[in-house]
Amino acid sequence: MPDTNILEINEFELDKEWIKQPTTYHKFATKLAESKHRLEEAKAKTELVKAELSSEIRTDPDLFGITKVTESVVASTILLQDQFKSAQAELFNQKHQVDLLQAVVTSLDHRKRALESLVSLHGQDYFSSPRADSKNQETIDTIQKTSVRRKAVKNHNEGI
Repeated sequence: MPDTNILEINEFELDKEWIKQPTTYHKFATKLAESKHRLEEAKAKTELVKAELSSEIRTDPDLFGITKVTESVVASTILLQDQFKSAQAELFNQKHQVDLLQAVVTSLDHRKRALESLVSLHGQDYFSSPRADSKNQETIDTIQKTSVRRKAVKNHNEGI
């Protein structure tokens, strides 16, 4: 499973996040495609093993301990064979890998939408600091100076 930190967004470097988004998406979309290819190969291998075992069972049923060959007996016997179990386990593993990579690619789509929303919020000055007009700025400056002076006087009186 890929590290999920590829999904994290640094909202203070949106330009860099946008630059790496297509490359990251392509990397995992390619991995997903490769994993889907391996899944199809595993499916084909499982079907081949199943067909070969079916043929062997029908050719020599005594080798498998079968007295009467029927479709259900052949199907059940195939399921019990180690070759089939191994091919099926690989098929399940490949399916799991495809599911994991699909989750990452879907998450990267969500990441893209999050980046779009953050850029939109940034454009609306959502992340800006409050600003005061000149009259209110004078009041804020006076309050800050008074606060600093009070602390200085208090520290001096306490002997600090």
